[in-house]
Amino acid sequence: MNKSIDKNNIYKKKSIAKYFISPVIVASIASLLYIVDALLAQVFVAGGSFMWVAFVSWTVFGSATMKDRIKAVPGFLIGFLAACAMMAITSSFSANIYTISISCLLGVFLLNGAVMFFENGAKVWLNSISGIFCGIFLTFSGLGVGLNPLNSWKECFITLGIIVVYGILGLACGWLNGTLASAWKKRLPEDNSTQELSVKATNDSDKK
Repeated sequence: MNKSIDKNNIYKKKSIAKYFISPVIVASIASLLYIVDALLAQVFVAGGSFMWVAFVSWTVFGSATMKDRIKAVPGFLIGFLAACAMMAITSSFSANIYTISISCLLGVFLLNGAVMFFENGAKVWLNSISGIFCGIFLTFSGLGVGLNPLNSWKECFITLGIIVVYGILGLACGWLNGTLASAWKKRLPEDNSTQELSVKATNDSDKK
């Protein structure tokens, strides 16, 4: 009976531990990402941090398959080009509320048409809708930190490099997180182990 109860207690401790291991894994990966970000900041923008780009990619593709992660990379590029096209269309009109609204309408119309085209191309690895919209979102977000790809070729390549490099880092973090979490869960007993051990402990007690 004591042995059965001891096994039951061990299972309970492991059940409690599984709720803490996920934050530990995420925190560890994020710490490594912080170190990589500090090194990459010297390449892209001195003193700048773009971990948030990796976190966006990590979150969006956290539970995605490996194929979807690979397809996301060209999606980032397509999204970047689409965002640049929308910026170019908008900048071609004079800056007032009416012309900006019309240019945004035209840009969104063309963008959604392109997205629907890629979405229907199931045989082509260019139909990552999440990757495309991530590329668009991240390109427009770059405007908030002073990176406009239409200003110069330098800013264009810096913006694209940040999106692709940090996007891939986020994809890698999501894969590593899932792999480590799965490996840990395999070490835990099955969920019905508590009931089985409890029944066994009760039977042993009745026999005595």
